[in-house]
Amino acid sequence: MVGTFRVFTVNSLVRFGHRFTGIPVAVCLLPADLCLDGEVLSNIASDMGAAVTAFVQPLFRPGQEVVLDGTSEYTRNDVFALFWFTPLVELSLCAHATLAAGHVILKELKSVHQTIEFKTLSDRISVVRDSWGQDTRIALLLPADPQPCSLADYSDVKGGASTSQRHARRASTASTAVATTPTLDKKVTEAEAVAGLTRNRTIKAARAAFESRWRGTGKSDRGASALSHHPSHGADGLRSMAPEQLENLEGLTETILGSMLNPPLVRAVVYGPLHRNLLIHIAGGPTELRHFAPVFTPEILVLGTQNKVSSLVVTCSPPAGTNYDFAARCFSPWTNVEEEAMTGGSYSALAAYWSARCGLKELRGLLGNHRKGLVNLMVSRSRGEYVQMSGSSQTIITGKYDL
Repeated sequence: MVGTFRVFTVNSLVRFGHRFTGIPVAVCLLPADLCLDGEVLSNIASDMGAAVTAFVQPLFRPGQEVVLDGTSEYTRNDVFALFWFTPLVELSLCAHATLAAGHVILKELKSVHQTIEFKTLSDRISVVRDSWGQDTRIALLLPADPQPCSLADYSDVKGGASTSQRHARRASTASTAVATTPTLDKKVTEAEAVAGLTRNRTIKAARAAFESRWRGTGKSDRGASALSHHPSHGADGLRSMAPEQLENLEGLTETILGSMLNPPLVRAVVYGPLHRNLLIHIAGGPTELRHFAPVFTPEILVLGTQNKVSSLVVTCSPPAGTNYDFAARCFSPWTNVEEEAMTGGSYSALAAYWSARCGLKELRGLLGNHRKGLVNLMVSRSRGEYVQMSGSSQTIITGKYDL
């Protein structure tokens, strides 16, 4: 036996006071001296059975006194490596799984720290414990990624593109897409290429990289990492996009809508290049959102891969009198997950889009289709554009994994 570690199943972004809500996430607490490669982590994620599994491993400063008893390295330490895996691919960012990991350390294990830091393959993420009334939430910061993609066919006045326009667009894009339709065996490989990830990277190598970065930064720099973010592309990003790229995104949007028997009217389309999200705001409210059912054909998979799209986020306005500001669903066929709870970049795109549209700094969103979660988002531009995401989590299963 290679080793044993603690595992948790956590419902992330639960609706406080409601049973069977939120997004199930598996959290694995790996011992500091256990080194596993990407293939093993993917297999463990498959065993855990959740859409996403978060792997957490303690990181230590040079010269730090360490007690390795299976608990102290989590309760007394405040820096951890974090990796997200589905049964098939490694993810570059998963916000709700990060919240679940923070919930396990800060609340379930009763960490002595109020704030902990996760060092990931993409960035540093600070997670904070805070309380709202009887509820204890976990909050983290994400880089904002608003990137308007202007589509002339879509406007509130015109009420969306006509059926003839959709089919004309589909015809113009199909000839190039079908010629390069991937086989089933190539699907995962292309998804990994889009994400820019290699599955054979080991935790040992990543930990060495993190420790090297840590040794190269002072304590004052570490304090600033709580606001770690990537700058938004904004209007400059739009101007830097080639006209053919914008047209290709239009073609992808039309092809997705054209795959449906009764496509909805579209209010707006937004593309975020940082996290590669294509966001579509549809008319019709939650009813239309619930019935949104595209068929992800090989043509759509190829177009998405060619145009650097990893997730499709579909959103709508809520009915009057509700306690949330938007509803949304997320589809990621390019990473072999036809519909998933939501990705970290999706929250960033939704926050930036709805904040600008509604003129609100703080937003609440209802996520998912059958099993819904509730997320709180706050957009801040005081130190560049970033999004604070917070939500409640609930541990439903605890145990151990024998490897």
